[in-house]
Amino acid sequence: MINLEELSQIYLLTSDDFCDVTDLVTVIDIYQSIYDPVVTGNITFMDSPSARVSKLFKDAVVGKGEQVSFGLKTRTQPASKDNTLIFENYYIYKVQVFPLESTGTDGMFKQAVNVSFCSESMFLNEMRKVKEFYFDTISNIVNKIGTNYLNISKMDIEQTTDKQFIQIPNLSPLKAITWLTSRAYASPANKDKVNTDIKTDKNTKEKINNNFVFYEDIDHNYHFVSIGSMLAKTPILGVQDTDGIRIETAPSDSTTGKVTYRGSYAAIQHIGKAICPLSNLKNGMYSSTCLTFDLTRKKYSKNVLKYKDIFDTQDHLYPEQIINPDEKSMIAMSYETPEAVIKYYPKSSYLYNPNENLINSDNPTNNAHKWVLQRTSSMEAMDQVGLDVEIKGNVGIQLGDVVHFSRPQLDYSTDPSTSGFDPLFTGKFLITKIKHTLENRGGNFGFNLRTSLSLRRDSKYIPSATLGV
Repeated sequence: MINLEELSQIYLLTSDDFCDVTDLVTVIDIYQSIYDPVVTGNITFMDSPSARVSKLFKDAVVGKGEQVSFGLKTRTQPASKDNTLIFENYYIYKVQVFPLESTGTDGMFKQAVNVSFCSESMFLNEMRKVKEFYFDTISNIVNKIGTNYLNISKMDIEQTTDKQFIQIPNLSPLKAITWLTSRAYASPANKDKVNTDIKTDKNTKEKINNNFVFYEDIDHNYHFVSIGSMLAKTPILGVQDTDGIRIETAPSDSTTGKVTYRGSYAAIQHIGKAICPLSNLKNGMYSSTCLTFDLTRKKYSKNVLKYKDIFDTQDHLYPEQIINPDEKSMIAMSYETPEAVIKYYPKSSYLYNPNENLINSDNPTNNAHKWVLQRTSSMEAMDQVGLDVEIKGNVGIQLGDVVHFSRPQLDYSTDPSTSGFDPLFTGKFLITKIKHTLENRGGNFGFNLRTSLSLRRDSKYIPSATLGV
């Protein structure tokens, strides 16, 4: 079934000309990730050598920033935003021409051309450098860099705390933002404020999240937010564990099972992510130590962090760790040896300044105890349990959305605690990556859209009935 309700013409545009290449396009791939600041993609054309894409531009070389423009609407229901993509513009930065391919006995040949495109920010990032001094919160500095250097007009900013003296000497804008993102942290504006948006933890105080990311949507809306704030969102697909994206298997069919469809969001296939707590341990998720050295006062400082001590202070999909810190296991032993993972950071306090707060001065490295270990632990926690799924094409789903996913037990268990569903692949997940594939089915079939999602979870699944939801 063709999943597209509507597809505009696909255009390539130069400064003085444009051409419709819809009939030449075989596939368009669009890639997004909460860990990548810009959206990228590829378009593959299949053309004859005498009328290759570059000829349509009057023999000019393609790949110097020509625009690609297209829009579409899917048959699926809107999710976190409308299911329509309205003529978004991207810019070509690379062209790859493949060997000629014979079409058969007619003696004709086809030329395949792959064009890579990106958003405007990726081009501007290579042309500009940030050489400025700031005294502000990191969230405000990111906003200023995005607006002044990358021409970003739509940006969702989560506020951070503590104004800091920050000197950016000569970095590209995206590199500067990435550096700032790694050092960002948020504190509750009001410690008595109750977070009522989290169904699983209704009476907790506002959380402190240290895992910020900066990324772009396909409609060029940018986000500077913490993963914790995304985990606190209400799921956009489904209201219960077994709603939303769902896989069902039928015992009467083959041993591999049969995929069936449920509503507009039925899963087609899925691949589980490998789980490696040992890797989490080596990267400092469970416990770690930060050693700092004040270069001007010649003094050492030591900070120790244990993930079990900060887990309840941050937002999660569920209020329980995947690895129980109290059980007797080799991984749990890491809580007793935080010196196994050590990070080193220098400090640089002002000399002879009696007004300086030695504990919390306005230098980002002097505040390392507030962010370096917390961020390392929080970001590593997002790389535990997950899976990749493919669903019917839907541009209404965004990065950072929370969805319900479910899959039955392979042995069709009737365990009442799981209601027959596999706890490893059931419950709430965060969307961390999206790939949209627009493919030409050929002939009278037209184009079809498929969407692949990377789903991740940082906490242990707890059935909704247990949580009282």
